[in-house]
Amino acid sequence: MAPITVLSVVWEECVDWKECIRVFGKKYCIEIHACIRIVNESGNFYLEVSAFGQSWRYNLTSACHVFYEVGIARFKICVNPIKDGVSLVLEGCIGVAGIEKCWTILRQDVKWFLVGDLTKEEADQLGIDSALLRTSSGRKVPIYGSLSSELPLDEAIELLKLPTEQ
Repeated sequence: MAPITVLSVVWEECVDWKECIRVFGKKYCIEIHACIRIVNESGNFYLEVSAFGQSWRYNLTSACHVFYEVGIARFKICVNPIKDGVSLVLEGCIGVAGIEKCWTILRQDVKWFLVGDLTKEEADQLGIDSALLRTSSGRKVPIYGSLSSELPLDEAIELLKLPTEQ
């Protein structure tokens, strides 16, 4: 009997993006429709990118991955572990022979927290069922959540009124 694999999406962001430039009177465009997600597969966390009818999976280690390249266009995703989470940057570039124009399409910090560590008020603000607080607080197996924001961490904490570490 094959082992059972449990897959859950921890965080996901989808983007629809297009940019064009003119070079010597000719118009060149770069476009992407993609979903970037962090998944938990039986306790292992991965970054997944779905675009152009394909999917790519990467470990959550500090690295940049060119996941799609065609003609003069390429797309890459960069992962950088940060305290209690990861920082993700999706970039698109158009150009040849070292002359290129690049754009940051998505920049997100995804922060981890334990649902059981939240107060009832914090859970209510985040739309989390308070029954999970009672269930997770007595468990040794954590129930994870994530917070993504382009805001600096101190501003996100202030906005959500989450307690800071001292």
